[in-house]
Amino acid sequence: MINMVKLPTSKSELFLRVAKGHFATSHSHINYYIDVTTQKSRLSEAKAVAKELVSAYQHSTIVDTVLCLDGTQVIGTCLANELTKDGFTNMNAHKTIYIVTPEYTSGSQIILRDNLAPMVKGKHVLILAASITTGYTIQAAVEAVNYYGGIVAGLSAIFATTHECLGYPVTSIFDPTSLPDYASFDSRDCPLCKAGQHIDALVNNAGIAQQKLLTDITDDDWRRMLDVNLSGAFYVTRTVLPGMISRKRGSIVNVSSIWGQVGASCEAHYSAAKAGLIGLTRALAKEVGPSGVTVNCVCPGVIQTDMLGGFTPGDLKALAEETPLGRLGTPQEVAAAILWLCREEAAFVTGQVIGVGGGFGE
Repeated sequence: MINMVKLPTSKSELFLRVAKGHFATSHSHINYYIDVTTQKSRLSEAKAVAKELVSAYQHSTIVDTVLCLDGTQVIGTCLANELTKDGFTNMNAHKTIYIVTPEYTSGSQIILRDNLAPMVKGKHVLILAASITTGYTIQAAVEAVNYYGGIVAGLSAIFATTHECLGYPVTSIFDPTSLPDYASFDSRDCPLCKAGQHIDALVNNAGIAQQKLLTDITDDDWRRMLDVNLSGAFYVTRTVLPGMISRKRGSIVNVSSIWGQVGASCEAHYSAAKAGLIGLTRALAKEVGPSGVTVNCVCPGVIQTDMLGGFTPGDLKALAEETPLGRLGTPQEVAAAILWLCREEAAFVTGQVIGVGGGFGE
């Protein structure tokens, strides 16, 4: 069972929402899950984050563009507002600062649409992320800025485990000192695993998308799509499952998509991979149910995440109008469904495919 707690911090307007336990990510094992959703999406908290971050840049760093990763656009906008405020020592006073949200290729590379590329070329770019831990996402962002002819001005995050990444200084609101017993371990040499500290819940949420005609999908496109969206869930589940079976307890939640249920034009490989995840869920639920392990699937509809970064306002308006509830979903709403499936209240729910899409595609 996952119990989230809200911890006060030295920042009067900011809190840490965390759950202590044994958590496995794609690159490491950690003893805390840190939820920064409200800092990214609640305006008052986003403003507070921006005010904390701005002091590292306003007097000494030229910033032309903020590249927003992990759904940090609200914070990025507030940060740009703070950077451009009138002030004698403010290097960016009265400037225009661009807020850019990238897209991702099937190989997890960061790319920009043609109309956004000029906002990076020759510009001083501040990279903003929700968290900086292993550095994989930041490496992709730095490579993208360099590719498009920009200059990395700095790295910022809500939470970071390091003060430097790829030779660039990292500015963050929270770090491991905010959680004195925070620890991160290599998944191949995890003392929590060695000590028998089990994993109660697994959420397979890694995913990428790509729009292509089927005849344009390359072998590499196909393999990468299935590797990330389907095979990854299989490999992680196979690793974690024996411990759950031995304890006769555990929850597995696979994150698919509405397109895995109804299919999407020009996304045959994505739809196939997400449909496969639904099949994996239903089959495994029957297999491990007698062992007390639940397996369920959540299928988000159109959700406001970085995957929508390439959509125009008109596209988003049309998608909202196609949704019976008349709006796009939020990551918090998807997370709430996942969290419920990991709790004791859902102990008798298994093999289910739950849509979180406001009725879209139904």
